[in-house]
Amino acid sequence: HAPPRLHVAFISSDLLRDHPVGNIMSHILPLHDLSRMQITLYIVHEHQQHFASQAENKHVLGDVRIVMLGRGPHVSSLYHPQESEEAAELVNSAGVCILVDLVG
Repeated sequence: HAPPRLHVAFISSDLLRDHPVGNIMSHILPLHDLSRMQITLYIVHEHQQHFASQAENKHVLGDVRIVMLGRGPHVSSLYHPQESEEAAELVNSAGVCILVDLVG
């Protein structure tokens, strides 16, 4: 019986694009030992869903879970407080042990 994996999550709007955060994370994500860790990427901008499906990002992502949170902070209307509460509940209910906020 394998021990439970540590659940680590990253939240960002820039993980999968040509941006300093995306550039460094493309080197860091593949270093995680997925036999010992469960990795979740919480993306907060809709364009990230498109980037996640692109073949060149598949080797970076490996076997990680990708979850969209709300509409994202860079849309035409302000980020609604209810969306923040729903996002916090979603992360909490997922059993995340470590959440790394890369939004800035």
